Amino acid sequence: MKKNELRKWRENYTPFTGECLAEGVRLNVHFEEKEYVKDLGAKWHPDPSGKGGYWWMPVRQLSRQPDSQHTPSVVNIFEAGESDTGGCSNGITILQWLDDNKMLSGDWHGDLDKEACDKASIGETPKEYSLVLKDTIMKFDFYNDLQIVRFTITEPHGTGSPNTRESSVWHVADDARALWESLVDSGAVRTEVAV
Repeated sequence: MKKNELRKWRENYTPFTGECLAEGVRLNVHFEEKEYVKDLGAKWHPDPSGKGGYWWMPVRQLSRQPDSQHTPSVVNIFEAGESDTGGCSNGITILQWLDDNKMLSGDWHGDLDKEACDKASIGETPKEYSLVLKDTIMKFDFYNDLQIVRFTITEPHGTGSPNTRESSVWHVADDARALWESLVDSGAVRTEVAV
């Protein structure tokens, strides 16, 4: 992200209020800030095209505390000296530090964590969608507030119709939408979900 784009993005920054359900969180970091996030455990993810990429912080790092002796509370190049944590990185988590410096993009990095998604979806009511291709049923349970989808496949297994095999995997909403479209392009047909 170019400096002017980053400035504009940070002017409209929305504080992070959710939880990370994936391997990590994506960061919007300027070149002048990269050494600070790198020291806290952030990793670089190069774009497959070979041009650019982004920094991301592994979920296991988020609950740790930055080294208050070596980590300034504010490294945001547009807000030097300002801090929601009183100018001190002592006693806050890396997640709070990243949020205070307006670096959390709001997007996740990597694969979704099945256990974290299962736990987060408890008590939530999904919007259900279903596709059928031959004898295979593909169900998409969309959790709007979490922006995740449980994709479940039920397919015949062995001889006889009662023998089926079911497996499920979690996707972020955009990936599930792309999967839906590719299945429809392959001939899958939308059906009403059985209640």
